[in-house]
Amino acid sequence: MKVQERSKILLMDHRIIRFAKTQIAFLLLVCSAALCQSVHSAPAEKLTPEMLGKPREAMRFSDKQVRLFNGRGCAYVQQNSLTGIQAVQFPPVDLPQYRFRIDFRDNQSSTLIQDNMPDLWDDWKDKKSGYDPLGVNLRAGYPTALLSQEEFWQPNLYRREGTFHKQIHGRWVSFAITTETLVSGSDDEVYLEVRLTNRSETPLSLTCIPVQGVRFNDSTEAGKDQFYRKLSPFVLQNSLYRISLGSDLTKINKDGWEWLISPGSTDTGRFVIQVQSSKQDQRATEALLLVPSLQAARETTRRRLSRAAEKLPELRTEYKNLDEFYRRCILTVAECKWERDNFIVNPFWSAGSWIYTIPWDMSFVSDLLAMQNPKSLQETIALSFSEGQLDCSNIGWDGCAPGVFYIMQPFALQTMINAYIRHTGDATILQKQIAGKTLLAWMKEWATLLDARYRSKSSGMIDIAQDTEALVEIRTDGYDHIVPVVNGLTVEFYKWLARRCQEKGDGDSLHYVRSARDLEDRFHKNLWNAKTRWFDNLYADGGRKSVYSNLLFDLLGTDVLTGEERLGLVSHLNDNEFLGPFSIFSISRQDQVHWDRVDADWGGGGAYTGTVMQLVRNLYKMEMGQQAWTILKRFAQFAQHFPYISQNYRADEIFQDEASMPLAICAGSGVEAVIFGLFGFAPHSDGTLDIRPFYSYDLGQAELRDFQFREHRYDLAMNRYGFTVTRDGKPYGPYRHGQSVRVCADGRLRTREERQVAAPFAQTDSFRFVRDTQVRLVCATPEAVIRYTLDGSLPTRKSPIYRTPFSISKTGRLKAQAFLADGTCSEVSTIYFEKIKQEEMKKATAIISDFLISQSFRGYLGPEGKGRYPFSQQTMKWKKAIADDRGIIWLDRQLEPFADCHAFAVTEIITEKAVATNLLIGTNDGAFVWLNDELILDNYRERPFYYNQFTLPVSLKKGGNKLVLLVLQSGGSWGFNVNIELNTDEFKCMLPSALIQSW
Repeated sequence: MKVQERSKILLMDHRIIRFAKTQIAFLLLVCSAALCQSVHSAPAEKLTPEMLGKPREAMRFSDKQVRLFNGRGCAYVQQNSLTGIQAVQFPPVDLPQYRFRIDFRDNQSSTLIQDNMPDLWDDWKDKKSGYDPLGVNLRAGYPTALLSQEEFWQPNLYRREGTFHKQIHGRWVSFAITTETLVSGSDDEVYLEVRLTNRSETPLSLTCIPVQGVRFNDSTEAGKDQFYRKLSPFVLQNSLYRISLGSDLTKINKDGWEWLISPGSTDTGRFVIQVQSSKQDQRATEALLLVPSLQAARETTRRRLSRAAEKLPELRTEYKNLDEFYRRCILTVAECKWERDNFIVNPFWSAGSWIYTIPWDMSFVSDLLAMQNPKSLQETIALSFSEGQLDCSNIGWDGCAPGVFYIMQPFALQTMINAYIRHTGDATILQKQIAGKTLLAWMKEWATLLDARYRSKSSGMIDIAQDTEALVEIRTDGYDHIVPVVNGLTVEFYKWLARRCQEKGDGDSLHYVRSARDLEDRFHKNLWNAKTRWFDNLYADGGRKSVYSNLLFDLLGTDVLTGEERLGLVSHLNDNEFLGPFSIFSISRQDQVHWDRVDADWGGGGAYTGTVMQLVRNLYKMEMGQQAWTILKRFAQFAQHFPYISQNYRADEIFQDEASMPLAICAGSGVEAVIFGLFGFAPHSDGTLDIRPFYSYDLGQAELRDFQFREHRYDLAMNRYGFTVTRDGKPYGPYRHGQSVRVCADGRLRTREERQVAAPFAQTDSFRFVRDTQVRLVCATPEAVIRYTLDGSLPTRKSPIYRTPFSISKTGRLKAQAFLADGTCSEVSTIYFEKIKQEEMKKATAIISDFLISQSFRGYLGPEGKGRYPFSQQTMKWKKAIADDRGIIWLDRQLEPFADCHAFAVTEIITEKAVATNLLIGTNDGAFVWLNDELILDNYRERPFYYNQFTLPVSLKKGGNKLVLLVLQSGGSWGFNVNIELNTDEFKCMLPSALIQSW
């Protein structure tokens, strides 16, 4: 292959084009910020019913899981029916076995046209009796029935389309039917709107015959069976409640409502199911005015969605799965908000389709609720003590549900309180009186209960004995006694109490400090298993065993873990253990003792949604963005198949079992994972806000608009080049990925580098000298004062102040630190000086800056990086690198992409004779280095750039020596430098001639 020469002019053109492309990309970010500003001036609805609609065939739910809800109550519809409803719930009335439909009688032929296809299918499939549903309208003696065509769901509306087309006694009876079912937001009512189009050439005269009943006895009062009796075609009643039917059709007979539709015309009739006390006056059966009621129900639904989203930011990316998932998470939380005056609090937040508020479930959405409605969050926290005291974890709509105790409750309440204070800045909540005690006093009682009931006298640790159900419901034994996650969270709880007590001047602070320290020491010493990189359970007989439950990942959000423990836990997040194609497993697949496919909640087959999304958020917090995105991306697939987010999907299939909740409030943790994880918003109780997003290429152009914090609004736009932040319409940036921006309480935006005090560094002729050397200390923070020591001790505010250059004439360590007037200080710089003999002086250090660099490849490599060389020439594209005056080659300025990627650099060092020397190399981030195909540096860890960080002894052969670097990049700045301890006349560098042809 011939060497292709390219002129310097063409190379210059290429550089200009690349520079222009980069600047255009940054301009696009700024323009995006300006667009966000214009959006705020004319806000559109963030969430509407139309955005959330989904065809029924796209939903992986049974009829028992498809719900219509409008704040007061709900109804469940039947698939393959045009009018069928199979359950209603308006507390205290809960009728899971209620059935309703409308049959139509053709009055001219007396033919009954039934809407009973679901029942026919149930009988045929389950009972192996009745009629073959596919023979309906076809076989002699079979029923005549409506046929379903299309079904479509959106929040609180179910639209169905069907047909009937049959020749009866020589006369065509043909009509199209469209229905809409919805629930009232102001009354205990379900509405059905029916639109019929008569396709026949003769009038269509029908009787609409209501069919309703309660299949099984309903126990609505403890100890009493309340049977519903049919008083008329329009009324069911027992001793407590009445279910009445009404319509706006004007003609009524003994069987139902009469309806006459002219040939070729369309008419609409409306029906209502009314749930009321049997003591209330029964409504008359005359025609009702229902159009305003249906319109009001639709407006209530729209208003509820608008309110759910108005305090939350709007997400727009090019990865539409994530956008849809985000919206459905918000919807799911809205579907858990009950607004009824007969509830103990209004609004009442349920854990999901089960009408209980449970602190553990609520903790996964505490930030979201603090943003939406902080007052309601405060009321929900108070319920745990006013209703539950310390004995009851599940609070029903009408009060405590006794007998359910969950040991995780104090940790959940801690999370909820933190979220409230973080978003409001109001720490006085801890002094709020609840049932005769302050909130802080109640939390201290939780600590007393943990100590008294569960602190083992022999081990000194929290021991739940064999009460597994107090922790999680799991169908295998062994996740009991001294469980690591309970002990770790207790340590965090003690530390939290110590801080809160100290803030209030409470003398118990020291007690909690000591308790935390004692338990933390035991936690690390007794439970960590370095061999398995997991924590062990300890048992009463002295045995120990690892139970690989995903509940342990909750500790990633605490400060309890050491670095070794944190990385050890995360190492199990792989496709052979916890990761599934759609979610994570609640028990590792490697745990053959406990793994249970059927129990998706905690037993193995899937995972509780809140735990999955909390893990994603914590991984982002740990700056493990790629791992976090892998899980979030997989989980977001569920939004394609479900109208709202469920309690515990299977990890390896698109499935949600009927035994669990089809919708769960913990879905709001998905919103939190996006806001506080992916987009990196980190609000603090002191009013400051940190912003550090984590970009993934799947997102394309990504924007989070209108994040609201302490009376200010923020937008963040990012693409592969970086991100911008807009505060109250004013744009800031662009910033490069990996940078962290802080919004200070005074409104200033500063990067981490800008707000940190720079560490001092030394300028000197030589760090190794014969007689002495002159030292000048420099700090990049001009207002900082440099203090230093020469005896190896740490500098303090009493150490000497650096004013003018000074001499060092003996071997020693200089330590320097920069201080600001407000007390802020830099890291300590340690500089080593060595006095040597004349004959020990080494040669000067020379810069190597002639490199070819490859294109950027996606992915941050770990240990597998050392297997990427030798590389295939066919896949490589090379160009000459550009170095600055110190020989640093900044790859982020020359290659794209420049986040979550890697690239190669090559050169050839030529010497006239064999020589032993040192290569001095600095890289950001990790790197692998080969000299003459021998690996001389293997360090793939993420790190900042330090010039000449690594000293690598090498032996150069006479002639050419091939030097290859593989430089890794997670985000932020990306570059490397290479120096060599030789005089410039002892070597030269050349670009490898075999590679020049490709640049």
